[in-house]
Amino acid sequence: MMKWLWIAAGAAVATAAGCASPLDDSRYADGAGATTRDVAAWLRDDDGGLRDTTAGSGPGASGQGDAAQDDRIDASSTLDDLIAFALAEHPQVMAAEAGWEAARQRIVPARTLDDPELSYRLAIEQIETAQSPVSHVIGVSQRLPWFGTLDAAGDVAASEARAAGQRYLAAQVEVVAAVRDAWAEYAYLHEAQAVTREHGELLEQLESVVESLVRTDQAGQRDLIRVQSERDRVKNDRQELADVRRAAASRLNAAIGRGRGEPLPEPGELPDEPVDIDEDLLVAALAEINPDLQELDHTMRARRHAMRRAEKAFYPDFMVGVEYGVNTGRRMARMGGGGEDMLAARVGVSLPIWRDRYEAERREALAQWGEASQRQRDRRHTLEADLAMAAAGLRDAQRRIDLYGRTLTVRAEQVLESTQTAYQTGEASFTDLIEAQRELLAFMLAWRRAQADRFQRLAEIEAIVGRTIDQNDLTDGERP
Repeated sequence: MMKWLWIAAGAAVATAAGCASPLDDSRYADGAGATTRDVAAWLRDDDGGLRDTTAGSGPGASGQGDAAQDDRIDASSTLDDLIAFALAEHPQVMAAEAGWEAARQRIVPARTLDDPELSYRLAIEQIETAQSPVSHVIGVSQRLPWFGTLDAAGDVAASEARAAGQRYLAAQVEVVAAVRDAWAEYAYLHEAQAVTREHGELLEQLESVVESLVRTDQAGQRDLIRVQSERDRVKNDRQELADVRRAAASRLNAAIGRGRGEPLPEPGELPDEPVDIDEDLLVAALAEINPDLQELDHTMRARRHAMRRAEKAFYPDFMVGVEYGVNTGRRMARMGGGGEDMLAARVGVSLPIWRDRYEAERREALAQWGEASQRQRDRRHTLEADLAMAAAGLRDAQRRIDLYGRTLTVRAEQVLESTQTAYQTGEASFTDLIEAQRELLAFMLAWRRAQADRFQRLAEIEAIVGRTIDQNDLTDGERP
């Protein structure tokens, strides 16, 4: 008879657990049990246009197994290499990924029944049955929540996991933007050093010219002192730029997830291609792509599922089980023909009488939904304003590039060349020559600054939208 007890108990528990198995629903089997690291593909069932924001590295590129990428940061590394390293090794990305993984692992427990309960009763005073006393009772029972309760709990956990996945994407977007911003500053300082060095070399050549003119009494000692002072001033500027560049290198190392002092490649020249964006298209893309807004959207869904779960508390839970009573009168059974063991079914139901508590839980979920809704609204307005400012900064940088790089710098070079010739023939003063040198240096530095600003504003726009800017998408009227 004991064999039949365990068979019946196992069947009852398996049947109850099977009603809410976490593997029955493919929505959660992929979300909680899959080994794929592609968070973007998992976050949405329809994967509705959620695109990669990592310049060649997918949202699942991060991971502890990529530590060997440190060897790839050498003199030949590019910006894409730095971004790939940051996505794999940056603590912020790894922490967000761990949080997403932890949230995914909460889906299965939320959709699984509580453990069955094994009980044992010993009769201090024997219980007389119809035929013989039963003093030992062993039972197995399983608590079954009201229909749909586990599904609602699983939906809450799944939506919260998707919200955590969006935080993971947001961390990647933030890190990529930080790397691109720091790289642009690092590249600008590299360019500024080169421009200042060339200017210093021009001043050294000018100093030689002035010295020869002084020796032939065609120029005064005052001119030589002034050119030497200008040379020393430019030398001080070069040293200042070198100090700032070292600080920018530390900032870039921090942006990619490394400590200060780690070697970095030479950044090369900043891109000089014009950038044209459609601000209206980007604003329209915010609601569909931005990870912050998507996180709040999933949070709102989780709160709606939480309200549904809270409503289930108004209904009773069930308890089913079996009990086996051991007959202690076997000796009497042998004499009188009785003494069969007891096997009984057990059914119970909870009494949901604390309805004020259940209503408070429902109202709490409703209030949390309202909070997330208002936060999403506020965040969208802030992002739209930030996007407008970044777009204005991008357009301003583009105008300054056109002004300094394609107009004023060219004119300043012509002015300097003609002023040098005029000075040697006595038609221009030394003050005119120094001013022409300073003007050319200022215009060239302003040109490089505008290039860096444009690159940084573009990185900022990409961070706000939540994806890389594809010029083909933004100039032909198609939605990004």
